[in-house]
Amino acid sequence: MSMSTNSPLGESIHNANEALSLCLSNKFNQAKDFIEPKNGDLMYHAISKGTISYLQAVLTYEPELIALAYEKVKDASILCDKYRKKYSWGETIQSFVSKQSYNDFTEEELHAELCYAECLLEWALLTFIQDENLMSFIKGGLKIKNAYGIYRNCMTALEEKSKTLQLSHTRSDFESGVYMGIGTFNLLLSLLPTRVLRLLEWVGFSGDKLQGLQWLDKGYHLDGLRSPMCTVSLLGYHIVASPLLGIGDTDIPYVQVILDVYLKKFPESSIFLYFSGRLKQTQGLLDEALHEYGKSVSGNIDWQQVHHICYWEMMWCYSFKADWKKAAEFAEKLSTESKWSKSSYLYMQAAFLLMQQFENELNEPKAQKDTDFDEKISNILHDVAKHKQRIAGKSLPFEKFACCRVEKYKATGTLILPAMELIHIWNGFTMFSNHTKTLNHFMKLIKAALQKLEKRNDTSKHGHDNISLCYLLQGICLRYLKQSREAEESLARVAKCSASQYSSKMDSYFPAWASAEIGFMYKELGEDEKALKQLQHTLKNYSKYGLESRLHFKVHSGIEVLKDKKKNPRKNHVTPTDQSDEDEEFADISDEPFDGSNGVGPYGNSDTSESSSLKSASSVNANLSNNKLTDLKNLDLNKPSKKNSIPLKSSMTSSPRDVTSTSTPSSNDVTPFHTPPSSSPVSEASSSISPKHSYNALGTPKDSPRLSCETSI
Repeated sequence: MSMSTNSPLGESIHNANEALSLCLSNKFNQAKDFIEPKNGDLMYHAISKGTISYLQAVLTYEPELIALAYEKVKDASILCDKYRKKYSWGETIQSFVSKQSYNDFTEEELHAELCYAECLLEWALLTFIQDENLMSFIKGGLKIKNAYGIYRNCMTALEEKSKTLQLSHTRSDFESGVYMGIGTFNLLLSLLPTRVLRLLEWVGFSGDKLQGLQWLDKGYHLDGLRSPMCTVSLLGYHIVASPLLGIGDTDIPYVQVILDVYLKKFPESSIFLYFSGRLKQTQGLLDEALHEYGKSVSGNIDWQQVHHICYWEMMWCYSFKADWKKAAEFAEKLSTESKWSKSSYLYMQAAFLLMQQFENELNEPKAQKDTDFDEKISNILHDVAKHKQRIAGKSLPFEKFACCRVEKYKATGTLILPAMELIHIWNGFTMFSNHTKTLNHFMKLIKAALQKLEKRNDTSKHGHDNISLCYLLQGICLRYLKQSREAEESLARVAKCSASQYSSKMDSYFPAWASAEIGFMYKELGEDEKALKQLQHTLKNYSKYGLESRLHFKVHSGIEVLKDKKKNPRKNHVTPTDQSDEDEEFADISDEPFDGSNGVGPYGNSDTSESSSLKSASSVNANLSNNKLTDLKNLDLNKPSKKNSIPLKSSMTSSPRDVTSTSTPSSNDVTPFHTPPSSSPVSEASSSISPKHSYNALGTPKDSPRLSCETSI
């Protein structure tokens, strides 16, 4: 780092850099011991002490450490504020009518602005954690807004090429801090759903993802104090946020380059080894990812809580491999060691154990039921609600979901494919989308779950929830098995259901998520216009369902990527695979999205006439009672026979604007989202079991469990 250490400012920056290097080398306590004796009247010493305490508080979630960090960060904020430039009344009034010039700022005053902004952010986040009332939430929000404004002012100082900065030995330290702050702000704001972003723009915020990434890249290339943190932000976006939100713009070669640079500097760093594992995981290299995570957790580190991030990822990697036992072990480890979200970890542990139990029953159907295992699962689920917490006065959305699933377990005595549902909610399918063996295994589990549901003959709303989940998961698996047509058909069965047909608001998330999956599948196939329409349709026509904000983040990100691609067609251009033989089946599909609002969506008024595409609840119950699941032993779900497939062109009966129409549409009116006519295998029902079974395009028997929104003749 090029700086002069002769001045107090230069000396304090040098010491702050030493402390940061120790932290990145897993020596957090040594960093703390190094910086504590330093002169606390120098702002970089004060902010270093506050930041180390802040990190320890966030990682441990210990109330006493949170309180200590709060005081240290608050003291650092007050100190930094003293170093900031002071204005007379006249200068303050003049600043409202003329542009502020930064040429008369001293080097120390510019750094004070930057450090004060950093302290405000840490102070605000600790306020959210420590206090749960609305007033604390408002105070924290104002601190964040103030910090954002200061970062923008610092950026203006850079753009003006302030004379002070031109001559400064600490310029790269200042620049890297500005790029880190304004870049991360832009990146995070750009990921917010449109409705939230519009509100924030009204109060002065704005977010540009591309600009944010460019600023962070500039900070990474500098040899400044905050350059490593710019790198952490870049890695966090590309291999954590982007895959989690389904954005799909991870730049693997770029990430590998910057990761290699920092692994060379800090070869034993648990933080960068974690990112190395995460990169492998993003590429679907699960065994290699587990190896990197293992290296990270095996290293000597002062704060064991850093390892919890790796335990979290290892839990998911084992679940992606359908190793439910190992996944449950890591969930249990998190529930006993981490205080971040004990409710979430407990539910995840129970979900993995339920999947383990389900597979054991499939493999050994005649084995005696393990009552001790049942009791263990029940006890774990019983503790989920006990540890539910609130942050900034709000319950955590996923903890609410977990508690809802516990209530379902109490009401029905079981949960259907709970671990696969978790993988879907956390966007895990993208991590093993090229693992055909695992996807085929998941398909077999879905088939077995549908068999179980049919035998149980549950005609309640809980039964409808379970069938919806099975078809949603089936559609996702088929999508990644490259059986797009069958995937679309399975997802459409769920997307056209009404929210009122589900047992709770939380369970009503299935139709909206199924609709979004169809849009993401179009995007993956390179059909960008259809994808954009479908995703916009999802935002417009579904609301007030469980996990809504989570889906909005994902859909918003997908829409932004598609819009950016439309503006810059050469950038990230996707050329669809040549499927000339298969394209004939899709030749007449219109670009109209599935219209759930026209009588068949979650908010349309269902037509109860015989010609309607929907069924009344009593009709569903009768249908479920009369139909029996046929023998599926010889059925390969993953290779549906072409002669059993239903050409979409001939299976549609109505236009999206007239779901009750029985006339044959023209090719221009056909959409892929309608319920097939009574002559098709999907909607055909039989009151008796035929010796010869026929199957629909999904590879599922015609008389398999139905959703309430499906036609029964």
